[in-house]
Amino acid sequence: MQGGFFMFNFLSLKLGFSFTEPNPDSGDYFTFTKEGKIAMIIISVLLVLIPVLVYNFCFKKKNDESVSENDAKQRNKSAAKRKAMLSTKELVVSAVCIALAYVCSSIKFFEMPYGGSITLFSMFFMTFIGYCFGLRTGVLCGLAYGVFQLIQDPWLLSPLQICFDYLFAFAALGLSGIFRNLKTKDKQTGEKRLTKYGLIFGYAFAAFARGISHVIGGYLFWMDSMPEKFPKSLSFIYPFVYNFSFIGAEMIMTVIVLMIPGVAKVFIRLRREANS
Repeated sequence: MQGGFFMFNFLSLKLGFSFTEPNPDSGDYFTFTKEGKIAMIIISVLLVLIPVLVYNFCFKKKNDESVSENDAKQRNKSAAKRKAMLSTKELVVSAVCIALAYVCSSIKFFEMPYGGSITLFSMFFMTFIGYCFGLRTGVLCGLAYGVFQLIQDPWLLSPLQICFDYLFAFAALGLSGIFRNLKTKDKQTGEKRLTKYGLIFGYAFAAFARGISHVIGGYLFWMDSMPEKFPKSLSFIYPFVYNFSFIGAEMIMTVIVLMIPGVAKVFIRLRREANS
């Protein structure tokens, strides 16, 4: 297991301090040291800032190039469709959602022995980013949030395990953007309007995708943690049972709340305000 962290070990030798240490709850696993947590915070910030800055710089440079008179009309027509990777409003709203998700993730109704917990709707706030701004913003913010979760509750075996249990899993919450434009016809006016089912289906799909990432990680890294009392003949479903026991419970709780009349309308209105 220690061999999986060869990069961390190499950097530790060069910098004179360690990024990881044995988990006090279980010596078979690792957790981050204080220095490692600081490094991961820096990495999570860079994950968002570097793509945004590079994209915006390249986009601005491209827009600053001179064009001929014949291309002027075409440029003016397409200018309205162009925008930076993340606008100021997107950054602010996304940062608020990440902060709310992080705080709510620390409010746990139930916690599993090897990571994972039923929280106070923390997944919803991350899926709301994708619902508001689409896949690109949702996945990018989910990836950064995955690093914060890695800092908050680390269970470390290898870099690939970190990807499936943290980075890929929480980036998947941005897939809620697939359903962001789901609309229904208004019976009175006949106009197409955003429906609460776009919000609910997006949340459920993204949460399910997160669970699948955990399940893959479970098959690859966590089968040894299967309880002895669990039927050996059903060992192939153990990762599903373990991961969807807490993800499924939080999904059901959240969907019930979103189905309450007026709740989804509030978030649809917030989305309109965020995109205005």
